[in-house]
Amino acid sequence: MAISTYLMQQIVDLVFGGTDYVQPTTISVELWNATAETTYTGYVAQTLTVGTTDFAAAVADGVDHSISPANAITFPGPTADPSSEEAITRVRLYDDESTPNLLWEIPLDASKILSQGDDVTISQGDLDLKIGGSCFSDAVEAAVLNHIFRGVDYTAPANLFFDIYDDGAVPATNGTGGTLTDYGSYAQQSVTNNTTNFPNGTVNASNVEKATGAAINFPDATGNATNNAGEVAVWAEAARTNLVAIFAFTAKPIQNGDTVSIPSGQQFLTITPSN
Repeated sequence: MAISTYLMQQIVDLVFGGTDYVQPTTISVELWNATAETTYTGYVAQTLTVGTTDFAAAVADGVDHSISPANAITFPGPTADPSSEEAITRVRLYDDESTPNLLWEIPLDASKILSQGDDVTISQGDLDLKIGGSCFSDAVEAAVLNHIFRGVDYTAPANLFFDIYDDGAVPATNGTGGTLTDYGSYAQQSVTNNTTNFPNGTVNASNVEKATGAAINFPDATGNATNNAGEVAVWAEAARTNLVAIFAFTAKPIQNGDTVSIPSGQQFLTITPSN
């Protein structure tokens, strides 16, 4: 189930940079063959309204979160012989812009060849939309999915709080646990969440990547860290209550006299399609 690079970029720029993503009013659900939307006689794409009626709340789905329509979706079957039509292989979701943007593409478990009169029904729960592989916290993944499909607005924090953790000891995606670096004079750093510090994400192949727009400078070390540093957690507040995201970097020791910084241009977040 692959999120589009268009929507990935909107999510990344919403959370890091605070660029608002205005969700569509309706979403078109379409049946596609290998190359185009199906055109069998009687076919009609189905429309879902963004909101809490047509979409169930995002839920935990393995290590990720997913959201799905609240009810089954039924496409009317062919009213004439569809034998000349190509097999249906996937479902696509588009927004309601004047030039619609692809939001998601979901491959069918098996291609489907229709007969005249056969309705196509996607059962409730069979169209799970999952971000996957994003490094976002559980809470943020759920919040952005609810923002996009249920119209429950997500507001990005005005400031983001960066912490360095020991290699392999970052908090879990639910925000629990983790071991902060203990080098001498270490202190958490607050960064204004805007497009200067977090420029718009870029597309690299099928991934959307986010990098810093300015260096994030921590205090110079006045004493050695006990363990190598190798992880960063980003919080919505200084109290480390609401985790936003986690990411790793090449593990390294921090020793007395070292300058500690996340440089400008450092890629720190990648979202990849989840199938």
